[in-house]
Amino acid sequence: MIKSYIKIAWRNLVNNKSSSLINIGELAMSITIALLNGLWIWDKLSFNKYHDNYDRITQVMTIGTAPKDGIYINNSLPYPLAAALQRDYKDDLSEPYFFCSINIPKQAL
Repeated sequence: MIKSYIKIAWRNLVNNKSSSLINIGELAMSITIALLNGLWIWDKLSFNKYHDNYDRITQVMTIGTAPKDGIYINNSLPYPLAAALQRDYKDDLSEPYFFCSINIPKQAL
């Protein structure tokens, strides 16, 4: 029974080469996209899980609009915000760590 199904499938593949190629290509592409999406979601959900208190790690970001570039999201914040966060959220921040980075304008590169 299965042997006859395989024969019929092979005949359809040979007789309809272009549509078979398109269907197999679409199937391969959709499986690839599904796997990449799954890997991306797994990476996002497993971020910083090696820390002891990974469920208490947060990142503060800025969302704004620039006249030339439009909407942007940035992780650099004003320096006085560190002191304000320590003062206002003293109970929630058991071991605060503030990372300072320097943004270099694109024109300087």
